Amino acid sequence: MKLSLSPHVFAREFQGEVVLLDLDGGAYFGLDPVAAAVWRALEQTGSVEDAVAAVCAEFDVDEVRARVDVGAFVDRLVTKGIATRSA
Repeated sequence: MKLSLSPHVFAREFQGEVVLLDLDGGAYFGLDPVAAAVWRALEQTGSVEDAVAAVCAEFDVDEVRARVDVGAFVDRLVTKGIATRSA
């Protein structure tokens, strides 16, 4: 699955943390290290599969757990209007 990230959301890395700013919604979000790894992978390729692979490579986690965690984060991004799913 691919995701398209909203052009109205800006990500900045600040002192080792990633912060998202949603200009349309006026909200900001601080990402933990796992969510930050997912976000970076999504920025690069838009691929959920690549995000799962990035989490497995960067953290000591099996693929099943990574899929669950990445899926939950993606669901939150979509619910908040930060990303949309595409084929």
